Amino acid sequence: LESFIRLLRLEGSAPRLEDPAFRGQVFDGVLGIAEWLASAGRPERAAEACRLITEMAPADARGFLGLGQAALAAGDLGSAQGAFGRAKDLSPGLAGAWEGEGRTLLARVARLPEEGSHSPAGMLELESLLVQGVRSFETAANLAGGSEAVRRDLARTLSKLSRLRRRQGLVHEAVTLTTQAEQELRSAIGDFADSPWARLDLAASLFARRRYTESIERHRDARLILESLLASRPADQNRESWRQAATACRQNEAAASYNLALDALNRADFEEAQARIAKACPDPADQNLCAGFRATAAAERDLFEKAVASLESTLARNPQSAAPRLELGDLLARFGRWDEARRQYERLAGDGTSQVEVRDRLASVAPAPDEKLRF
Repeated sequence: LESFIRLLRLEGSAPRLEDPAFRGQVFDGVLGIAEWLASAGRPERAAEACRLITEMAPADARGFLGLGQAALAAGDLGSAQGAFGRAKDLSPGLAGAWEGEGRTLLARVARLPEEGSHSPAGMLELESLLVQGVRSFETAANLAGGSEAVRRDLARTLSKLSRLRRRQGLVHEAVTLTTQAEQELRSAIGDFADSPWARLDLAASLFARRRYTESIERHRDARLILESLLASRPADQNRESWRQAATACRQNEAAASYNLALDALNRADFEEAQARIAKACPDPADQNLCAGFRATAAAERDLFEKAVASLESTLARNPQSAAPRLELGDLLARFGRWDEARRQYERLAGDGTSQVEVRDRLASVAPAPDEKLRF
């Protein structure tokens, strides 16, 4: 980098910089090193190099693009947005500038205070950032042919905007935005068949919408790709991230199977529930859960106790798991064990579980032993 900087500052080099070929070679070298510096955790040094290019050639958009990327890596979002904006002005067809602007806007969204996001002013600011972000990523996708990373960022921004529209009461628009986000991910899956990442994003979206069967399929597809990468690239530096993602896939497949089992139990389809639980919980002890729900229907106390013991065993191994705790509370409440049910519900308060569900259940748990909850 120092050699390139000395070359740029060398007296008499300015005329040579007028030669597009020479200038391109020098700038490419500086920008390449700046990109490496930013990825190596030295964004301030990268910004210094890119700033020199903007001074030497203020009409070259690449310098401002590099400056924006360095500022974004350093967390200086104001400078990043200004640099990306200048790069767009100089070269409207530069896809990286639009992509960088979109990622800067998403970073600004992440910095919004949670307590202010429900106020009218906070929601207006959030809406503005997300709408701009969608436009930036859409433009980048159209200019660059739609890389997987850009499409994933576009889908993520559409999903955030969908959640905002739902909070604003615009349900139809929210559904449309979610559908658009999933279409972007499906398109990316078709174009990047060997990559697991768009599949993982789509699986998460489907899970959130309770489309558990398709979510399982997408998680399984992503897991198989990750396991293939782990088997075929033993020395790759990304192995740990692949291993973690594959583990998350297995856990999410199990969680989706668990939810499908609960749906089957609510329909009193015990055979399907047992099959789903077998996939979600390979440990035979956990499969007593199905018997527990059969007990609820038949009021058989011995099976009820087995179900409680099974759920307590599950929670002992994973005390942060919300779904088994919620089911344990429901099961205890159905059999009149109000204080125990209340304790389970209270442990869910503030842990990310739907607080509406928790509040409703706590309000319904009455001390009268002859009353049972109806869910």
